[in-house]
Amino acid sequence: MSRAAASGGRRRAGLVLAAALALAALAARPALAALGAIIAPLPAGAAFAPGVPAPLAALAEIITLPAAGAAFAQAAPTAGGAPAAQAAQGAPGMAGAAPGGGDQILDGLVREYAGSAADWLQTVIPLAQRTFAILAALELAISGLLWALGREGIDAAFSTLLRKFIVLSFLFSLLHLFPLWVPAISRGFESAGQAASGSAAVNPSQVLDVGVTIASNMLLGLDGAGFLTNPAGNLVGSLAALLVLLAYAAIAAQICLTLIENYIVLTGGALFLGFAGFRGTVPFAENYLLYAFQVGTRIFLLYLLVGVGLGLSRQWVQLTLGTSGQLFPSLTPQLHVLAGALIFCLLVWRIPGAVASRLTQGASFRLQDALR
Repeated sequence: MSRAAASGGRRRAGLVLAAALALAALAARPALAALGAIIAPLPAGAAFAPGVPAPLAALAEIITLPAAGAAFAQAAPTAGGAPAAQAAQGAPGMAGAAPGGGDQILDGLVREYAGSAADWLQTVIPLAQRTFAILAALELAISGLLWALGREGIDAAFSTLLRKFIVLSFLFSLLHLFPLWVPAISRGFESAGQAASGSAAVNPSQVLDVGVTIASNMLLGLDGAGFLTNPAGNLVGSLAALLVLLAYAAIAAQICLTLIENYIVLTGGALFLGFAGFRGTVPFAENYLLYAFQVGTRIFLLYLLVGVGLGLSRQWVQLTLGTSGQLFPSLTPQLHVLAGALIFCLLVWRIPGAVASRLTQGASFRLQDALR
């Protein structure tokens, strides 16, 4: 009788503890949010809209800088017609000014996603916080039930509870302060790429403009001999110019994809951090963090590859890509430039993704083990 009564009392205590843990998780959410709002540093001179949390407004200010003509964007030309480009400090992604005046289509595409990212973040963060609170309450309740059905002593149970509560509090702090630490990953890789490559100004429109210039020079070099004089050479040279243009268009597309992907990681991906509150769904949050490092690695490698490739491309622009006035002009320069453009394109498309995947392969923060 005494053993049965003790077992029944222990199970009742376990059920009460599970309910108390669930209520404690719900009650701790506003406390953690208030603590995060207190310790969140505010950027100097920032004027936030009423009702917008300070971290959200901070990231909104960071990621909307490209919309004003900073990251991966072309600045408006000055009165004399010369472009005035300024790289925004702290803005994620690559920055630079494209040659020529006027807005560039590719830069405008990137800026459009950058401007929309701030609106996504203000919607996603509250959803992620509510998801985290629900899953954390479920995690604590399940832990209490497992303790009630198990044979661990009350000291071990409370020790496990304290450790779990500390882990959940840390994860929620990361979620609440998300706009302050996740952008630092991209900025860190970007700064490293700028320092290593010595290039602080690269954007997709600039790459595409270089490709258009090279392809145009190739066609102009073939124009001197005339089509009927050497039809086979003109066809081969025209095809080479087209392939060069397509290669640079593919490079510009890769830059756009990487930067837009970075904006998605900085904003919409915050929803997956809300799944960190439960041991069964925490792999979503862990994979998201690894993905953020993977995108940052790709940005770093793109800086290195594009910086070197653009330097070579400017040398190709200066080459005499045709021998006008000759009856049968040599196609050797055109074919050499074509080979270089195709290799440049292959490097940009192959190396960043392959290296980033290898570096993050098998990496783990072991969050699931921490919640057990």
